[in-house]
Amino acid sequence: MSLRLRRFLDQHAFDALDRGLFVGALHRGDFATRSLPHTIIVNRKGRRFVNEAQNYNDMMKAFFAFEPNAYERPNLPAWLVFDAEFRRKYPRASKKWR
Repeated sequence: MSLRLRRFLDQHAFDALDRGLFVGALHRGDFATRSLPHTIIVNRKGRRFVNEAQNYNDMMKAFFAFEPNAYERPNLPAWLVFDAEFRRKYPRASKKWR
């Protein structure tokens, strides 16, 4: 996680929780969770870069896209952002972010 993003999350985490927004780091095993309603996936700049309903193979293309000018993978790391409705409807899926 970039230091800039980490500082932003540290400063705004409680504000986001008050509004019912939650953020969790996306890991390989989370690909079933990502297509549930009330979620989006964002990159380190906070931009949505992929359709969460895509199949695994097509989704990986977006995750591992390479930016040659910056010599980086702009969509890694990624975060799953979800709201309070997601936590209410899918308590088992959101359990690890409590």
